Amino acid sequence: MKSNSIKHQKSSESIKHEIPTGIGQPAMRALAAVDITNLEQFTRISKDELLKLHGVGPKAIQILSEALEEKGLQFAHPDQSDRVCENANKKIERRS
Repeated sequence: MKSNSIKHQKSSESIKHEIPTGIGQPAMRALAAVDITNLEQFTRISKDELLKLHGVGPKAIQILSEALEEKGLQFAHPDQSDRVCENANKKIERRS
């Protein structure tokens, strides 16, 4: 029995929360271009960095902020943010 509870605990720790609906297709394409597929990944990226992505605007940031807060998560501090935008906007433009 003990091993089952450990397995369940480990599997629940690895649950990834989906990106909420309602942020719009341009923002979803921008996130896909930088391989962001779940809420937990936003903890490594700042709001400012996301806003640099073509297609991500204040509405998407607000929806994502609320979703993160519901899960007890938050965006990265700007000084600790991954840099995702350098080549991403070129990829986004090609897909549009």
